[in-house]
Amino acid sequence: RMNRLLLANEELESFAYSASHDLRAPLRKIGFYTQTIVDSKHAFLDVEVKDWFKRIQTATAQMNSLIESLLNLSMATMNAMSIETVDLSSLASGILEELRSSEPGRAWRFDVQAGLTSKGDRQLLSTALRNLLDNAWKYAQHRDETIIAFGAEKKPEGLVYFVRDNGAGFDMRHAGKLF
Repeated sequence: RMNRLLLANEELESFAYSASHDLRAPLRKIGFYTQTIVDSKHAFLDVEVKDWFKRIQTATAQMNSLIESLLNLSMATMNAMSIETVDLSSLASGILEELRSSEPGRAWRFDVQAGLTSKGDRQLLSTALRNLLDNAWKYAQHRDETIIAFGAEKKPEGLVYFVRDNGAGFDMRHAGKLF
């Protein structure tokens, strides 16, 4: 069993590297051609078109970051976690700022509770928080104003962290099926 598990882990690592390379190649091309158009046709592009190209470049960088996060997550089983104190408030603020800059014309309000920290692996916590905040941003896109809050509440079982938004929501009867 142990040999099969080791072999499966090696195959998973190999797949992760291969998939990462295969996904990044088209992103590099998108980034290259976008930058080439902006550089060579800058004088002919109006402000709106320049903004579109900037958004393409931002989205390409975000996709590259997600690929990197997936690769790191897939390797989490191979590497020992690095447990440290992580400033979750700062992490959430940075992610929300990236989201805000990806859509400059969008009305938004962010409320990040200051001073929230936790012990854990920075990369894994960042990946989890990014996924939650990305979803909040995405599912609140049809509102006049996107409102996202990140904080924590003291509960009998301990400190509970939350992401709240004014997005579409879901039926709480099915909450157990979400994760």
